[in-house]
Amino acid sequence: MPVKSNSVYWKQLFPNLEPYYLGIYENQIYLSYRVHLSDIFTDHAETIKNNIKNLALKADDLDNYFADNFGCEMSIESKEDF
Repeated sequence: MPVKSNSVYWKQLFPNLEPYYLGIYENQIYLSYRVHLSDIFTDHAETIKNNIKNLALKADDLDNYFADNFGCEMSIESKEDF
């Protein structure tokens, strides 16, 4: 049986995640946004700026989603109280 990459599973579970990517490293799920440095000097600069701003909002939504629906423990980076 062929093995699918993690990105295929994430896209099936979270179809509205674009332009962001979910991944797993050790025991943490992470959210990322990739952009080439030269793209910030093009006509897409405003879109990239908004995507970076919305990355934090999406991360906040997803950490709550994983905690509420799957009982995932919040990482130290996502906790409100330090």
